[in-house]
Amino acid sequence: MDKSYALFLLVMLYNSFVYTQHDLIRGNTPELESPAHASIEYVKKKYEHKTNDIDYLWYPAKKPKQLWIIFGGAIPDRYSRWSWFWNSEEQWEDISYLFLRDDNRTWYFGTPEQPLTETYCSIIKDVMLASHLSEKDIFMIGNSMGGYAALRFGLLLGVRGILAIRPQTEWMSAVQFHGVKKLSGLWIDIEDLILQSNHIPFIYLHFGIFGPDKQAIKKCLKALSVKPSTIIIEKTNELSHSHGFPNKNQTLSIINYMNNIPQPFLEK
Repeated sequence: MDKSYALFLLVMLYNSFVYTQHDLIRGNTPELESPAHASIEYVKKKYEHKTNDIDYLWYPAKKPKQLWIIFGGAIPDRYSRWSWFWNSEEQWEDISYLFLRDDNRTWYFGTPEQPLTETYCSIIKDVMLASHLSEKDIFMIGNSMGGYAALRFGLLLGVRGILAIRPQTEWMSAVQFHGVKKLSGLWIDIEDLILQSNHIPFIYLHFGIFGPDKQAIKKCLKALSVKPSTIIIEKTNELSHSHGFPNKNQTLSIINYMNNIPQPFLEK
């Protein structure tokens, strides 16, 4: 594990919360990194699929042991972090990668007339089944809108781990973001899902000092404080909502750390 990043890996075991407050100098945001010898057009042509008008990318592994699901943020027609896990030889050994997006920016809910939660769950379960994996083999990753989706679907499905970077988590702070007000009647606070869940996945929460981000995290942490849980919290002094994300190596270190912590999977 990268020693320079080990500082933040303070584990909060069974309701014991320790905050790490420090600044990290980040690299480029995920969307700015480029793959070797491929364009997104090439990748989409070979690995993009469609279910009920929902497009998604899937890099299938030869002998999958885990499935990592990456939810895109509120930028239409863009798969987040697709280049991070691209293999120029197109050979993925033991980790399959599924990239989801919501071009209509409905936080993966859809609309009352056309709800999409079950469609996204169906895509996840189809890929999970095709990979011969179960929920305990899944990690979910996302930032902002994608961070909310990683938390919501991760808690709904009971996955192994969730990495949520500056997620919206509750209505009052979320409505400050464009497009959220139209979700009245659909929105679910992450606090409520946590309190309803019998199994809390490993959770990494990242937030800075941008107002809505700080506000969003409070109720989430309060709910987690009353549930048996293993949590990593990283607080930085980043003023922006859209800059300073963990880079690829840091993300891999977090998941590697989670993979090496035993945790019982409770009955749902």
